[in-house]
Amino acid sequence: NYAICMAAEAGHIDIVKLLLENDLVDPSDDGNDAIRSAYHQGHYEICYLLFKRKEVRNKKIFHLSKEELKDLIYQIKKYEIEDKIKDF
Repeated sequence: NYAICMAAEAGHIDIVKLLLENDLVDPSDDGNDAIRSAYHQGHYEICYLLFKRKEVRNKKIFHLSKEELKDLIYQIKKYEIEDKIKDF
């Protein structure tokens, strides 16, 4: 789980995708540290990938203010819309 946190924080999207394929990796570990770290570094596409995972959505994201949480959701929604446009 440390690896996905570090990859998310550093913006290594291909590594994050690879790690998400492994059932032993829990992207929601340590209070959703991976998505929080990616958000703080501005890696919003990684935030979107992580948020698509049920275990991330169902667990509280610690250490984000209300404003940061609103912005995180806004950024995730932007990528969700872009993803749907690509499929159109």
